[in-house]
Amino acid sequence: MKKTIGIALLAFGILLTGLSASQLFRDHASQQEALAIAETLIAARGTSPTADPDTAQFGNLAGSLPAADPETLAEPAAEAVIGLLQIPTLDETYPIIEGTEEQMLARGVGHYPTTALPGGNEQILLSGHRGTVFQRLGELQPGDRFIIEMGYGRYEYAMHRATIVAADDTTIIAPQGEEVLTLSTCYPFGYIGSAPDRYIIYAYPIAASNDQPPQPAS
Repeated sequence: MKKTIGIALLAFGILLTGLSASQLFRDHASQQEALAIAETLIAARGTSPTADPDTAQFGNLAGSLPAADPETLAEPAAEAVIGLLQIPTLDETYPIIEGTEEQMLARGVGHYPTTALPGGNEQILLSGHRGTVFQRLGELQPGDRFIIEMGYGRYEYAMHRATIVAADDTTIIAPQGEEVLTLSTCYPFGYIGSAPDRYIIYAYPIAASNDQPPQPAS
């Protein structure tokens, strides 16, 4: 009897491992596809100087590109590929997807729809899974940079600080009165199951004139 139970548990474990590996493979393939779309979007940035912001479509390889003013852009469609997030310290580049539902996060970093786009002079919230795109987020230190490439421009930010909040703390999403890049992932990083907290990074734009991030408002 014990031998039978042991064999059953072993078979179940092998099945779970196989399913997990299959899911990781599908997620990786989806992320690579989204990355290719984003790279094509960015590469085409300088080829369509007369883009109409009312008709601009994110992730539409054949369509017009967004205008230079993000405040005039049409709202990105859910699940659209809208740009790239580069983290030089980690030597990582991820596609940015509009939305933070599970199917969006399986493809890359998710942009929280009610927050601003880069250059919009307000909070930009990007979320990612701690086991995939943001698994090394805890290695970053103040001063480390984030580069966001959009169809309408390139934006750089420097990390200011990191904090840990409860998973149900919604106060991290709030008007800031200035441009703030906020990155969020589940925490602790090695936690098995539904994590109780969130690891949050705040980063501020790097001023082109002096290559230093401005001090955040108190």
